[in-house]
Amino acid sequence: FLKMLPFLNQLEKEPNIGPFLEPVDWKALGLQDYPKIVKKPMDLRTIRERVKQGGYANFDMFYADVQLVWNNCKSYNIAESEIYRMAEDLERTSKKMYKKMISSTKKKRDEKEEKSQEEDEEDEEGDISFDERIKFTDYVRKLTIEQMTTLVKMIQDTSPGV
Repeated sequence: FLKMLPFLNQLEKEPNIGPFLEPVDWKALGLQDYPKIVKKPMDLRTIRERVKQGGYANFDMFYADVQLVWNNCKSYNIAESEIYRMAEDLERTSKKMYKKMISSTKKKRDEKEEKSQEEDEEDEEGDISFDERIKFTDYVRKLTIEQMTTLVKMIQDTSPGV
């Protein structure tokens, strides 16, 4: 959701975006065959409304609808038409935006994973090996009552939750 609206905002700043902002009014335009050719109409306003209503589970579902806008236009119109060329240009632009967003998301995820791995490695450095545990257990067993009391007090002072 956080990335979908900025994506739409940026896309809507593109030149020639106008025809794709609203649903195609095929009746008013006299395009009687439009519903027969375009089975799933889509436009940017409808996408924006779905985003605001939480209608997309992930960015890929959202982007599929953006792509549907261009595909519908290219399915209905002839390749030599101005609107077809506009859809192609906007499709290229949206793909670049998508790739940029995906690579930036991947980069952030990779950085997060790297940081997590570093933290895991730091945690592992603090872990005690099995041999060290055995030695410690043997050492504790040999303590006198006074030494054991002192050890317990030291542990309680340094780790109150233990």
